[in-house]
Amino acid sequence: MTNDPLELSFDIYQRYRAVSTLLGQSAKALGLEGARLLDVGSGHENYLGMFLPRFDIWNMDSREPPEGMAPPNFVLGDALALPFEDKSFDFSCSVDALEHIQPEDRPRAIDELIRVSRGPVIIACPCGEDDVEEYEALANSYCASVFGSGYTWLEEHQEAPLPNASDIASHAEKTDGIKALVLPNGYLPRWVEMITLQLLASHVSSLKEYWGNACRLYNKQIYPYDNKAPCYRRVVVLTRDELPLSLPAETEDKQFRIRYEILRNAISQRLVAGGTVGIEQHYQSQLEQLRGEARKLQRQVDIQASQLWEASGRERHKSAKIVRLEKDVKILQERLTWEAQQIRASATWRVGRLVLMPLLFARKALGAMKSRFAGPAYTKQDALLVQFTPPDPENPYYVITGEHLRKRGWDFQFDNDPGSILAKLNARGTKPSLVHFHQFDPYVRPTGQKSAADRTSQLITDITRLKQAGAKLVWTLHNRLPHDATAEEIEIAGRMHRFVAEQFDLVFVMGEEARQEASKHFDLSKIRLVPHTSYQYVYGAPVPRNQARERLKLPADDFIFETLGTIRPYKGLELIVEAFRGLEGNNLRLLIAGGVKSPEYLEQLRQLTSSDERILIHGAEKRIPAEDMALWLGVPDAAVFGFKNILTSGSAILALSYGLPVIAPKSGDIPAMVIQQQTGFLYEQNNVSSLRAAMQEAAESRILDHMRFMAGVFMERVSPEIVTAQTEEIYAHLLGIGID
Repeated sequence: MTNDPLELSFDIYQRYRAVSTLLGQSAKALGLEGARLLDVGSGHENYLGMFLPRFDIWNMDSREPPEGMAPPNFVLGDALALPFEDKSFDFSCSVDALEHIQPEDRPRAIDELIRVSRGPVIIACPCGEDDVEEYEALANSYCASVFGSGYTWLEEHQEAPLPNASDIASHAEKTDGIKALVLPNGYLPRWVEMITLQLLASHVSSLKEYWGNACRLYNKQIYPYDNKAPCYRRVVVLTRDELPLSLPAETEDKQFRIRYEILRNAISQRLVAGGTVGIEQHYQSQLEQLRGEARKLQRQVDIQASQLWEASGRERHKSAKIVRLEKDVKILQERLTWEAQQIRASATWRVGRLVLMPLLFARKALGAMKSRFAGPAYTKQDALLVQFTPPDPENPYYVITGEHLRKRGWDFQFDNDPGSILAKLNARGTKPSLVHFHQFDPYVRPTGQKSAADRTSQLITDITRLKQAGAKLVWTLHNRLPHDATAEEIEIAGRMHRFVAEQFDLVFVMGEEARQEASKHFDLSKIRLVPHTSYQYVYGAPVPRNQARERLKLPADDFIFETLGTIRPYKGLELIVEAFRGLEGNNLRLLIAGGVKSPEYLEQLRQLTSSDERILIHGAEKRIPAEDMALWLGVPDAAVFGFKNILTSGSAILALSYGLPVIAPKSGDIPAMVIQQQTGFLYEQNNVSSLRAAMQEAAESRILDHMRFMAGVFMERVSPEIVTAQTEEIYAHLLGIGID
């Protein structure tokens, strides 16, 4: 990135030039040569550093920068809970960030900026006055008409009302001694013209250098005339001192208007003329790139085929790779055809009218003609999805995705009776159906009438009949082996793995480590990675910590570790107890809570903890009632887990979903969710001293609030909506049906 501010795009330059001007004036008036400044919502570019090289600038954003791209003094944080002490900066500012915060949260963000600053606070953002939203919609519609989709941040602005400068000022002035000064920035008519041309230049590579020169000219000669109303952006200065603050606002005379008109026409004509050719070149470039990818993939196919011929078929996973590569080639060939059609279509249009509607209509008409001669085309409304679990699963994991699939229009059912499922399949004829299995062990355990081996044989027979009736079969790999498995259960698990490998269509895994484990038993072409969904608010909002502790009669100010979940040997609770007992401090507590699967194990734990009054055990008969879970999740400062052997953990995901830092072993896919010093603390598996050190680190940490925020950020990546969309796409492809 350039260090010369004049090289910036006009829109970035005008906002940061305005804010830096006011900050420089404030520093001079207050006698601060190297002021300490916090920029909230800074992104990863350190733009203010270009304008204020003598300032000690701290950049904070909620998005993690790419590796090696963090600006100086970068902090990952939440604008609603700044991780800094009161009055720890000379100035604070936020530049074009407040509009990305939900309206109900904006006052809190303003309060946080005021809290951390000893001096002036500057907030710059697009504001709802002057019909700015209508002008943004106009620019975005241009982008959509030319390139088929709108511009990301313009579309984001449409999701919530823009802030009003008057609201910012009136809220801030509720703080004692604060006075607000509102200044205009970005003359609106000129902003609309420039941003429209910028959107065009950003899509056509051949125009980028020319547009860069145009922006440099604007920044140097036009900017001083653009701090006036009607304006796209307003700069609100909040200060307790009377300071001489202003922005340059030159008056446009006749000579300026003539110069600007010549400049505008030159830019417009060059960009529009270059745009028509440029867009065609854009499509041609994409086409050539796709052709190159196709040739590369074909070479890989040939190489793999040759290797397979020499190996005489001994390496099955390479065969699977060949199939996938051939599919990729076919998809690329279809994309090549489509891109070629776009090129032919684009040549008949000019910029501003370059839309592909006739082509889209033709495509639909062709599809309609094909459907007249094809067999029945099924949709998701015709499909049946059955999850092989009880009708009312206690674990919310089995419910969440099903509920979201129903909202998307799927016929999703719970049923663990093979006879009932078979009857449904036979009644449906040729309509597509899918049965998704999870843990097999509840259905192969011995009963009074049947041994485990007999029940396993019966389950295999039942599933085979479902496949013969036309159902697609899917299984999710949750664990390497059943928890606390006996030798017989391990043998049966191996038998079921072999059956899945032979008869099932797909195997779902929840992480990369699980994928590696699955590849030892199953064909790679059958494995699909679908992450474990988050549990955010599945039990309602968490009870505030002080209220939760008061209701459970726990000390309000102590640091409480909690392990919440079924009390079973594989959880390694005795390791946690041993590690905790080595920690010093009467203000530390360990709370073990959950349903009891093994009374003998519970008694063992009670004996281990009897000499330490800081350890509390709450063992429920079956499981903690769902209506009480939010209460228990509101208690701890950190969640701790001692798994002896684990791939992924619903308990850890539940804790993260409720904003709890997690202490967990480096096992399976745990390190992908428990990120050191971000969402929790990791330790060496089955190592008591390593676990104790992690617990000590958590108890002494000063960034737990930051980690709670990051836990929420991480869980948003695996929200039910995102995971359901992935699941739906895989189901639809397997069933051969289209989705909206």
